[in-house]
Amino acid sequence: MSLLATKSPFIAAFKSLGALFLFIFFGLFLDSFYMIKITENAQFYANISMFIGFLIAFSQVNRRVKEQMITAVIIAVLGEYLLSIGLGMYTYRLENVPHYVPPGHALVYVAVLYFSKAKSIIKHRIKLEKFFSIFIFIYATIF
Repeated sequence: MSLLATKSPFIAAFKSLGALFLFIFFGLFLDSFYMIKITENAQFYANISMFIGFLIAFSQVNRRVKEQMITAVIIAVLGEYLLSIGLGMYTYRLENVPHYVPPGHALVYVAVLYFSKAKSIIKHRIKLEKFFSIFIFIYATIF
């Protein structure tokens, strides 16, 4: 059963956003202080894993989404370098923009796109909007 035809919103969320979060945590772990203790090439391994994940996702989507993914990478490169390096609004661990960050933005876009198109998500849209609104309000209040 494809993601779009999934009847359960929980399965749709796990197939799209859950997989995305697992992949993000894996990639961030590869570029973490824990991995630096093991290897000096931590960021390189994170870059390789992201590009593999990006290529897998890129090969699975249609032409229009491929164009959107490329556009997302271009916008992310411009935005990351402007905001991080140019304006100094935030700094990454090595004071650079890791190569895995822009394709990561494209993967987040694709995951949310397919999550939002799943029939079960469309069916339970109002409930999900209320849940996420409450969750975001609490999260933003805490932080």
